[in-house]
Amino acid sequence: RMLNDSSTNNLIHWSTDGLAICIPEVPEFSRNVLPQYFKHNNWPSFIRQLNLYGFHRVNLAKTEGGQQQTYYFMNEHFQRDNHSLLGQIKRR
Repeated sequence: RMLNDSSTNNLIHWSTDGLAICIPEVPEFSRNVLPQYFKHNNWPSFIRQLNLYGFHRVNLAKTEGGQQQTYYFMNEHFQRDNHSLLGQIKRR
């Protein structure tokens, strides 16, 4: 649901190819989005949860100058519009 919420597309969205989650503004994402879906706004805790379900961070873009770094997370079974794979995501 978080990725399909148009009101938060500037804070979390799919990569262009639909294979990764993109989070371009970590402080704002933590402050405004995490509390809507979790009982916390703790970025490291959110990353631990992603890792627990087999997501890993990938580097898809370079940071230039003073730009905020965009974080990308992937799981081979989490792809845009491919709901048939979701059942294969298991807690480790």
